[in-house]
Amino acid sequence: MARNLTIELRLQPPAGAEPPVGLEPKKTSSFALPTTESGDAKAFYAALSSAINNAKEATGAELTQWRDAVAVIESGKESKKPKDDEDEDEDEEVDGSDE
Repeated sequence: MARNLTIELRLQPPAGAEPPVGLEPKKTSSFALPTTESGDAKAFYAALSSAINNAKEATGAELTQWRDAVAVIESGKESKKPKDDEDEDEDEEVDGSDE
């Protein structure tokens, strides 16, 4: 029986986000675990570690493509910086005379 490491992504990109070429918001990926001799724990964990690293790299690359696609939409939004208290103090300076 073949063993696999399976990762399921269910992304919810903002409206208007164009999916990266070849990627869908919902995806399941499987990474095969090499078979090892029965009872060889060290070989099993080495194979598991390798499969996890492969899954991490592949998933990371896909998520980076999604991040870049969403960044196009996010860069169009205007950021409004709240006015600091220090800025208000500068506008309210007193000239020192009592009137």
